[in-house]
Amino acid sequence: MATSRRQKYESQGTLTLTMNSIGAGAGRYSTQVNQNDASQATAGKNDDTILCRAHLRSGAVAPTAGKTYEFYLVRGDGSSHVDANFGTTDAAVSTSTLRDQCELVCAMPVINATATDYYFTFLLYNPGEAWSLLFWNGTDQTTDTTGGNFYVKYEPVTDTFL
Repeated sequence: MATSRRQKYESQGTLTLTMNSIGAGAGRYSTQVNQNDASQATAGKNDDTILCRAHLRSGAVAPTAGKTYEFYLVRGDGSSHVDANFGTTDAAVSTSTLRDQCELVCAMPVINATATDYYFTFLLYNPGEAWSLLFWNGTDQTTDTTGGNFYVKYEPVTDTFL
């Protein structure tokens, strides 16, 4: 008897990640999502795949076309280890080489225009027990100043077999 695989999208959560007013060549990492924490959307699931949806806006000065906004997966073990020795709460990053210790999961090229909205989706594969995202502004201009113009939402994707 043949079986078919179907993907189920679980409850959506929103990352705590401050992306407004991030200068060129700087970034922030999000508050860590611990998949064993009952308060998280991924509670008890240890999902192999996480769907992320992001929105961000370029700032008042147009960036150079082709530069990128980047997201990196930061893995942790839920207790003492976090990639790049980052913390577990939303915080600034100014050292670009720390990105080398994380997995690049999305690079969004920009156009040369002010206040441009970017909406995009990417997947995290095998994020581990605890994970967060590093947002890096790889453009040559600061992101928009209004916090409401940014978000990263995530939802676990589970496989079911019929």
